[in-house]
Amino acid sequence: MKLIEAVSRRTVYLLNSKNYTQYRLCKEGGIPKPSLFHIVNADKNDVKLSSIWAIADTFGMSLKEFFDDPVFSEVED
Repeated sequence: MKLIEAVSRRTVYLLNSKNYTQYRLCKEGGIPKPSLFHIVNADKNDVKLSSIWAIADTFGMSLKEFFDDPVFSEVED
C-alpha cells in the first residue's frame, strides 16, 4: 500500500469515528477542500505533512498518535 492510501484510510476512519464531515474538517482544520479531497480519495502520489498535521490537530491528536495505527505498517513505498 502507498503512504497516501494509508493516510486516506486513517483520515476516513477518523472522520467516521469522530462523526465529522469533510466540510467540518476543512472548516475547523483550515484545510483547503481540494487538499482534503485528494487525501480522502488518495488520488495524488503525495500529501503535505502540514495537511496531516492539520487533520491530526483538528481531531486533538499529535502526529505520533495519527501515525500510531496498524494501517501504516502496511506501507511499502
